[in-house]
Amino acid sequence: MVTVNDVTQMMFRWAPPELAMDWDNVGLLVGRGDREVHRVLVALDVSPDVAAEAAETGTDLIVSHHPVIFSPLKKLTPRDVSFQLVQKGISAICMHTNLD
Repeated sequence: MVTVNDVTQMMFRWAPPELAMDWDNVGLLVGRGDREVHRVLVALDVSPDVAAEAAETGTDLIVSHHPVIFSPLKKLTPRDVSFQLVQKGISAICMHTNLD
């Protein structure tokens, strides 16, 4: 069984979080680390279209370059992609400046 944490650690071996700029937000940003992963979707950004595609294809985890959460959240509504991911049980790992 491969989990979200397993994929995160594999990505961090390739692009260590220490390489990220101090203002950046990398790693598991949405979801549970202990969730089992069967299908991964890779994207530049986690947009509403990407979230919809992930839901339609039974994706468990999105790995994106740009962080799905970048600034401190002041509210979370159904229009927010992070809300949509949580609602659909989809996790998101983001690898930004550590991958650059």
